Amino acid sequence: MSRFNPYLNPHRDDLVLNPGHLANWRAKRAQMDGGSNVVAKVGIWGDSIAEGYYVTSPNLTKTAVQTKSFLGLLNEYYKAKYTDVGWGWIGATSIGGFTSSDEHYWVQDAGVWGTNAYQINGGQGIRFYHATFADAQTSTTFSGTGVDVVFEKVKSGSNDVEILIDGASNQHVNLYKADDPNVVYIVPITGLEDATHTFSIINRQVGKNVIIDGIRPIKGVKGVQFLNYSHTGYASNCLNAVSPQAPDMASKSINLFDHDIAIFQYLINDHGHNIGLPAYIANLKAYIAIALAAGMEVILLPMIPAFSTVNTLGEYRNDYYNAMRQVAMDTGVCLIDLWARWNPQLAKMSDLYLEDGTHPNAVGHYDIYKAILAVLES
Repeated sequence: MSRFNPYLNPHRDDLVLNPGHLANWRAKRAQMDGGSNVVAKVGIWGDSIAEGYYVTSPNLTKTAVQTKSFLGLLNEYYKAKYTDVGWGWIGATSIGGFTSSDEHYWVQDAGVWGTNAYQINGGQGIRFYHATFADAQTSTTFSGTGVDVVFEKVKSGSNDVEILIDGASNQHVNLYKADDPNVVYIVPITGLEDATHTFSIINRQVGKNVIIDGIRPIKGVKGVQFLNYSHTGYASNCLNAVSPQAPDMASKSINLFDHDIAIFQYLINDHGHNIGLPAYIANLKAYIAIALAAGMEVILLPMIPAFSTVNTLGEYRNDYYNAMRQVAMDTGVCLIDLWARWNPQLAKMSDLYLEDGTHPNAVGHYDIYKAILAVLES
């Protein structure tokens, strides 16, 4: 028997539930196909699998993520089909935030900036924060004619944060808020030359917090922008259902920008990070409800089993898969069944799709890309 080739694996309609749910996406795609200047936004919330960890081995780099991860491949496809509308979300510690790499999105003063897991992403993202030193600086680069900067206002927030573009002062912002809870604060910067720019912030107030969640580049007038809010499972802990305020926290990022599609990749997280099935179902439904209420369409993306068949709570991992399928049927949202797509080849997965038994390698990411693209282009 010939070896299974994932690059040739035909897409099967029976591996997709409720494809008709994506009617608004297809209408917007038809507008772009007809020549209209429209930018569609696709957000994804997940763990290190969606983030692109191990798409190349041994290190995770932004070049690999932007060219070989399934989101990177989708971005490249739609960039070629329409126009380049930029890499959608540059989170404050995306890439290099949890693994050694020589290629980071952000550069910060060593020993000055720290991280905190409870940010707008409902716990699955890590933000930079600063609480002690004045003149602490962090910077990144983006390509486009502008950028949306996402801060959080808090009671201990700095009242003088300077934003620089290409080394020149652009404006000062006040991140102080008198009362809790935290407030997402978006600072739009427009009118720049369509080029690659350096974005920097500097805390100008001693002893006060600067909390930045990330930036969204603004570029182009027609295309599909992918915003990846995912982060390693050691922060996400399977939908963060251990936190009762998780849905409320997640709503901040789900509603952060006017996403057309919300993709939820959560299924089985890293070993040792487990959550009870009832809480998993409740939070998954809560996340879906938030997205639907905001007018988004939803894709669920069940992934492959991780490490063992039973988690540390004694619950079978395939029960979570069955639960996600049932939630899709109950809510009518779309589900692309990667578990069923890959599980028949389980004996070959370790050396075919996966780098370490859990995280997809470049072949695995390519196959995920083809599965999603077939749905988006149907």
